Amino acid sequence: MRKIPQKAADLIVGHCVIENIDWDELRKQTELIGYPVLGVVKQIVQGVNEIEPGLGEWTHWYQSQ
Repeated sequence: MRKIPQKAADLIVGHCVIENIDWDELRKQTELIGYPVLGVVKQIVQGVNEIEPGLGEWTHWYQSQ
């Protein structure tokens, strides 16, 4: 099994703070999808990718394995 690169892990952990949540966007995503988890993951991916493109994709690595 491949491991998450340390840089990706560090950026993901650093982005996982409540202040980074766009609550209006999360509400919209939750209403559209029916549950909030995907909206939160999407925001983490987007935030990490803004720092370094591609590393945010590791956010859901273990969830999808």
